[in-house]
Amino acid sequence: MMSALRRSARGLVKKLEIGRYKLLDLLPDALSDPVDPRLKQVVLGLETLRSDWDINEMRSRECSHSIWRGHAAFVHSLVMYFQPETIVDLGVFKGCSTVAMALALKRLGRGKIYAVDTWQGDDHLGEYNEDVFNTFINDVEDLGLTDIVRPMRMLFSESAREIREPVDFLHIDGYHTFAATRRDFGDFKSNLKPGAVVLFHDVSNWSFPGLRAYWRLLSLRYRSFRFGHASGLGIILTRGGDKSLGLPDRSNLVDRYRLIRERIGAECIF
Repeated sequence: MMSALRRSARGLVKKLEIGRYKLLDLLPDALSDPVDPRLKQVVLGLETLRSDWDINEMRSRECSHSIWRGHAAFVHSLVMYFQPETIVDLGVFKGCSTVAMALALKRLGRGKIYAVDTWQGDDHLGEYNEDVFNTFINDVEDLGLTDIVRPMRMLFSESAREIREPVDFLHIDGYHTFAATRRDFGDFKSNLKPGAVVLFHDVSNWSFPGLRAYWRLLSLRYRSFRFGHASGLGIILTRGGDKSLGLPDRSNLVDRYRLIRERIGAECIF
């Protein structure tokens, strides 16, 4: 009897979660910041992947047990689209963001990702034990990502001095004050390739007003888009190297979706 009730409860929670994400898909404009039309096209198209596409390899692994999993399919797709050579992930924790991006690099057969974290916790997450780091390493090994993921157990500022090559994809998810976020972006800004993609997590979380304020300033300066779900994810394209996203100039989201799905299909890596 109890097991049947638990199954029913899990089913209800899943239905509510699916309904919430479908509602978000219907309200992209209400969740967005001022945005370049071309970036908006690719974001709106890729956003719909949440409803019918998943990174199967991540299911039931510890790296998927975080709020960041709400962005995993989109960021995996974004890496597939831009095909970056060097990714820097600032703030790894259980590894959801790192693994999602690394699996895309594995499919592409190119690129590497520097996974930077002290794995000691902070005032936001609290302290945690060595099991978090060890489980992340086990996930990387089990998924065949050891040649792609390069863990750097150190402060972000230290990694900025050690990573010498140009970076074309940066994810910032560290200490969420205005000063810390500005410092993290500033440490890598001069090392970003022209037109690099930069992601900021938690930009819709009201618990972090400093981060939200800094994101708002960046969103006015660069081409940008913001997702509101899963604590928020902000995306900017830095200036220079203005890459054509190759999408038709039309308002029909179904056509954009079909084009992107063809390009990201399992048998079609471009």
